[in-house]
Amino acid sequence: MRKLRLLATLVPLVALAFPAAAQLEKFKDWDKSPEFTLYATEDEQNAWKGVKSDEEAQKFYNLFWGKRHPNYQTTAQNVFRARFDALVAKADELFPLGKPGEKRFRRGALTERGRVLILLGPPKAMASKVQSALAAPGGIGSEEAEGRLLGAGGSGTTILTQFQYEKEQLPEWAGLKSLVLTFTTDQTVLSESVDKPSDVKKVQKKAVAAALVNPKMTEPPVYKTREEHEAEQKAAAEAAAEALKGPVLSAPVRASLEALIGKEPHGDLGTLALAFGDKATQLMIQLAVPGAVVASAAPAAPADPAAPAAAPAPAMKVAVLVKGKDGKDAARREEAAVLQKSKGDFFVDFALRVEPGDYDVAMVLLDASGAESLGPPARDRSGPPGRARSLAAPPGIQRHALRRRQGRRALRLLRTQVRPPGRQQAPEDRRARLRGAALQPRCRPRDEEAEPAAVDLDQAQERLHDRRPPAP
Repeated sequence: MRKLRLLATLVPLVALAFPAAAQLEKFKDWDKSPEFTLYATEDEQNAWKGVKSDEEAQKFYNLFWGKRHPNYQTTAQNVFRARFDALVAKADELFPLGKPGEKRFRRGALTERGRVLILLGPPKAMASKVQSALAAPGGIGSEEAEGRLLGAGGSGTTILTQFQYEKEQLPEWAGLKSLVLTFTTDQTVLSESVDKPSDVKKVQKKAVAAALVNPKMTEPPVYKTREEHEAEQKAAAEAAAEALKGPVLSAPVRASLEALIGKEPHGDLGTLALAFGDKATQLMIQLAVPGAVVASAAPAAPADPAAPAAAPAPAMKVAVLVKGKDGKDAARREEAAVLQKSKGDFFVDFALRVEPGDYDVAMVLLDASGAESLGPPARDRSGPPGRARSLAAPPGIQRHALRRRQGRRALRLLRTQVRPPGRQQAPEDRRARLRGAALQPRCRPRDEEAEPAAVDLDQAQERLHDRRPPAP
């Protein structure tokens, strides 16, 4: 009866001793993993006993690696864990005891050799010697002995393995100049021992302390998913591109400019598109301001009343809006007008960097408050109806159509050639120019026969020479 009562008392005690393990599924055996076995501190080992669910275990797991993440603030890539995983994989490959599926099988990372390999890294030299009556001849370092070491071995086989570390292979935290360890592995009973267990224990204690780079961390670091990171980068790029377009226009000014864009081109506004050799494109905008408008503008108050009297500058603001054919802003400005004198009148100009495309441009001159328009607003549209300036010319050569409303002269074609300073013309370009010149018709009498469509390069050079004006 006593035995039955004692057994009935022990059964609930055993069930209470392991309440957490019974409820874990994903992390059921994580306390037997190489990372927990080698690097868990005493506090972490005690804390793990109180974990009751996979959710708590997941948080514990993330916090475990977060404490051993050197750069968790800047990157999710844990270099310590990456090195650990690589060494664990190597130890599992080299030092397994038994075969997978056997009851006494032990993975290589949990053997004495695997533990030292993971804690200290690869040694300078690793040699082995097989001691067995049935073992093939060969000493430490022989190919046959190495083959037995890396394989499963045979029955009744004892393997001696030696790791040799020099200062170059040992980590700084080890505080050792050299270390030589000899391991004895019995393939019959699948057991293993090391000749200096106290040294290995000291090394493991130092390794645990060195790996714990964030001991005060209480919450695991949270990293964004790839989709969240890409969305954040996209939003940041869009915000930066929007900021390059210029400051946000005030509501009344934007309403005025958008109303102008909806009308036909009018006003004395000039635009010029430029493309440079570095593939940069700019839109030059100039608005003529009559002198009468400047004279009627209210003068700005002097910044310093005690300063000597000077001709006050007119208090004016200028607003510009450049919109693409997609209806989005390409550039915008709203700032104090900087007037430049041209004979009896003035003008305001801007150089706006835009991408190649078609644009509508509107510009208006306002008083200092931005409420009253000074002079007639201007609107420019270039190219076919409903389209604006084309900047799709190749780098170095810029062609664009400029449309103005000046009587019957509605369309004028300009050609501008822009080259970066110091750029030399390639020989292929010179030859192409010569061929092009050779194809141009020359003035000749009516009865002269037409020249062939293609002319030899030497003949083209002679013709160019003949066209040169005589030297003075």
